[in-house]
Amino acid sequence: MANFKKINLNLLLHLHALLTERGVSAAADKVFISQPAMSTSLKHLREIFKDPLLIFDEGEYFLSPEAKKLRPQLELFMLQIQNILTPKDKFDPKKSNRIFKIALPDYIELLLLPSLLRSLEKFPNIVIDTTINAMADKPALFIEKHMDIVIGAIDENTALSQLKVRKLFEEELICFASNKNPLIKNPLSLNQYLNSRHLAFSFNEKQYSNSAEILRKKKLARHDVMYVNNILPAIFAIADNESIISIAPKILINIFAKKFGLAQQPLPFDLEPIPIYLITHIKDQLDEGIQWLSALIAENIEKLIAP
Repeated sequence: MANFKKINLNLLLHLHALLTERGVSAAADKVFISQPAMSTSLKHLREIFKDPLLIFDEGEYFLSPEAKKLRPQLELFMLQIQNILTPKDKFDPKKSNRIFKIALPDYIELLLLPSLLRSLEKFPNIVIDTTINAMADKPALFIEKHMDIVIGAIDENTALSQLKVRKLFEEELICFASNKNPLIKNPLSLNQYLNSRHLAFSFNEKQYSNSAEILRKKKLARHDVMYVNNILPAIFAIADNESIISIAPKILINIFAKKFGLAQQPLPFDLEPIPIYLITHIKDQLDEGIQWLSALIAENIEKLIAP
């Protein structure tokens, strides 16, 4: 790496534009320089980092592995520079008209939104924009999708160096069905569970949920007859069927059991509770608005899970 004191710091601005726009022309437009000038900057940056940074293939640019590692660091650097050059007024939720973007699983959205809406009545100009997302450990959600807060589970193999993680609660999964389903009257044996017609939740191409993955590792297979990735339609379908069973978070079924005529039993195999986290990006660690909303969400979740 070249001597820091000898580097033109404008190159960092150009690098940020190149990695964000993934193209020389668009990056040049973003920072108001000519395309040849941006091409020259890219050449210098490649020499500094000893890496191609942008790789051209089949008509478009892709980030090199090194560029992917640099991007979140650049985002944080640019935010810090912005905070230095343009000091912001102190965040006041009662006066702010800010739009916050949150990604979260659909069942947590079902649980959280009613109480969160009541809390937001005191802050009439705050707007919440939600996106359904099953997993919470993807830095790209913050960089590419511009999320402020992400809620959900975390893959144990995910590197979290760019993320700030706060545990909200542990998700206990149970077996549920229509209260007219005779199987759900008593605890299920493993054989009953495996042989029952099962509506499964699938959030990936392999169609594995956590419960299905546990069974697969034990070389057991259940009778899955349908895969869905949204929980509310599944609850409607199961409530209207006397032979289908499924798995869902206990906290959710407790709320909807009476309304939809559902009954529940423990799983007939061991499945550790799944921690659910509230996650923000380190680039937003000085953002008072995100800190405020994170605390408000955590407060509402705490009330929901209180005995």
